[in-house]
Amino acid sequence: MIAIFGLGNPEKKYELTRHNLGWQVIAAWQKKHADIFPDFTPQEKFSSQITSGTWDDKKILLVRPLTFMNLSGQAVEKIKSFYQLANENIWVIHDDLDLTPGKIKISYNTSAGGHNGVASIIDALGDKHFVRFRIGIGRPKFFGKISNYVLKPPTAAEQNSIRQAQEKIFTALDTALNEGIPKAQSLFNNQ
Repeated sequence: MIAIFGLGNPEKKYELTRHNLGWQVIAAWQKKHADIFPDFTPQEKFSSQITSGTWDDKKILLVRPLTFMNLSGQAVEKIKSFYQLANENIWVIHDDLDLTPGKIKISYNTSAGGHNGVASIIDALGDKHFVRFRIGIGRPKFFGKISNYVLKPPTAAEQNSIRQAQEKIFTALDTALNEGIPKAQSLFNNQ
């Protein structure tokens, strides 16, 4: 089994913010593959919204944690423990300040890079041996609190780049499930 987590904050006011790209992408990817994955349903025991399906004989769980971003590790740990998942079968989709809007990167066994949601997952799992699908949001051009930037919607100029990144993530997920993470990395990490 592979569990794919889209990170974000659950409250409506955060829905369209930069920090909720993981939530947005996994929801859109589920809709694209609605023939495989039914709608998400809340599951309190996992502190998440979940759907599942079978992709080429592989059981796939799609998860939108209902914890706040900084506590994402709580939901990940509950699912890992219940399903007895190996860390490498945990895939996480999230925003990334270190990538320009429109860029994506697939990483494995890397540091949190200042992302509090990823740091929470590393703390909960006890290591970094999980896969990350990172979506660029760029760094703010002003000096101020990063939270003020990530908790706001992308600008109109960034929207098109982010839509392109979402399409790349869709194809990268399909590739990773069909041909493996290394193949997806070789195709998408240098674009």
